[in-house]
Amino acid sequence: MDFLLDNIFYVVAAAVSGAMLIWPLLRPKAGCPLVSTLDATMRINRQDAAVLDVRTAEQYAQGHLPRARNIPAKELPERLNEIERLKNKPLIVAAETDAAATGAARLLKSKGFTEVLILEGGIEAWRKAELPLEK
Repeated sequence: MDFLLDNIFYVVAAAVSGAMLIWPLLRPKAGCPLVSTLDATMRINRQDAAVLDVRTAEQYAQGHLPRARNIPAKELPERLNEIERLKNKPLIVAAETDAAATGAARLLKSKGFTEVLILEGGIEAWRKAELPLEK
């Protein structure tokens, strides 16, 4: 016990670093895989995947993935009927960040959408990959 008290700083540092290593494995996910920009492009072209942009209308207007449909995350629960026909298609959720897309992806999965994917890195990753954006 004296060892723990004498070295409390090291014990806390070890516990915190261990928790940081385990956190990604324990954190709740949307149950939806992340897809890279390359994988997203292939799915759009080969599997006719749909893209749902859950950013605000203003952000969407500044640039979005080609043929992406915009339903802001806050409006998604009320507007699910607009994308009902996409339930059995691959659906890529795009937002500013993965975290922003996760809530929308969870909702879609809970409402019966079969293949929901999250664009890894969001719109910024798409820009960095120098892929086309529509305005």
